[in-house]
Amino acid sequence: MLSGLVISAAAQLAFSYFYFGRDVMQNYAEILLRSARNPASTELIFSPIQMHSLHSFWELLIPSHAIVATLYILSSLIVIAIATTIWKSSSPLVIRFSALLIAAVLVNPHLYIYDLLALAPIFLLLTDWSLRNALASPALRVLLYLPFLLPLFGPVARWTHLQLSVIAFAALLWTLHRIATRGHKLASVQSRVV
Repeated sequence: MLSGLVISAAAQLAFSYFYFGRDVMQNYAEILLRSARNPASTELIFSPIQMHSLHSFWELLIPSHAIVATLYILSSLIVIAIATTIWKSSSPLVIRFSALLIAAVLVNPHLYIYDLLALAPIFLLLTDWSLRNALASPALRVLLYLPFLLPLFGPVARWTHLQLSVIAFAALLWTLHRIATRGHKLASVQSRVV
């Protein structure tokens, strides 16, 4: 498969080079390298409001890069600690796996709206688990809707400077933490999907 991928990529580049010429391909390579070094250069106006991570959350709220970096690192460490606690708990796999995915989304500094597809398993697994488990709180069911819907309102952050989706992700992670650290034993009903 890897050799097929390399051959097809090389063929596409070769055909593009012969059709468009050296100057166009050189400009294309320069643009790719520039956008790789600075992702915000491709969409200067829309980058922070289309990202849904802790970094973009702090970047929208606070204009200082040093403070943003500090708050991002601290909040990421907290999210990782919470996810680790959930992962090490005796909770069902659906809770632990969902916490891991939410933490990955929150900590990723360049998570655009299309990257939120990684959350699809969470919505499926947690909804199934919450419907089958009497210990699932109504808050969990509400928090399954918010992270699904709020990314659609990301452009509103241009005026409010508040990325509501990140708050919903963090609240969902905290709710999973509360479920995982309850004193009583959770029902061992696991999702059939897992």
